[in-house]
Amino acid sequence: MLFRAKPTPCVVEEYRDYTPPVDLTPIILRLLRGVKRSYYANLQRIVLTTSDQNPETASAMMRAKRNTLANRKETGYYRKRQIWLYVDSILIDLPQEKLNDRRAVRHAVANALFHELGRHIHRTIAPERGNDEKIENRWAVQLYLGYMMRCHWFRMLPGILLAVFIILREIAVRLVRSVLTRIGVPLKPRPAPV
Repeated sequence: MLFRAKPTPCVVEEYRDYTPPVDLTPIILRLLRGVKRSYYANLQRIVLTTSDQNPETASAMMRAKRNTLANRKETGYYRKRQIWLYVDSILIDLPQEKLNDRRAVRHAVANALFHELGRHIHRTIAPERGNDEKIENRWAVQLYLGYMMRCHWFRMLPGILLAVFIILREIAVRLVRSVLTRIGVPLKPRPAPV
């Protein structure tokens, strides 16, 4: 039996009177490559659009909820196995000079995409009881860390090496102190950690 690779959801751009300053389709596909395929297995498509084309504004209940959360900026929406990302809301906080920085744009898009993908996982793959927003944020962090470990492990290497060095230094200090106390050398007390 042949195993088929689970398809990547199609990325669709639906803008009205807006031209994004950056092409986000390759960024989204790259972010998805860093995520386990089983997490987006049933996801049909990712729609890149603007916040004025928000599908949730059709619902009166959601409009009322939106009025109470008016100061909260929405960067995406998930419904029926589709993710809607509002490009204007995602990129609005980036200064003009940061729009040319691929990492800054990728980070901003990853925050929105992984939050909505966390919502997809929470609702379809691994439902949990509790505060939905907290669970989705936890999934977003987990997806982002997984992406970093898979695609950018070399950037995390200096931090990992520093942690290993600190641990080994602490072990060496304790070993030397224990040897010196066994042979009877008086030691100064160690300062308390801050």
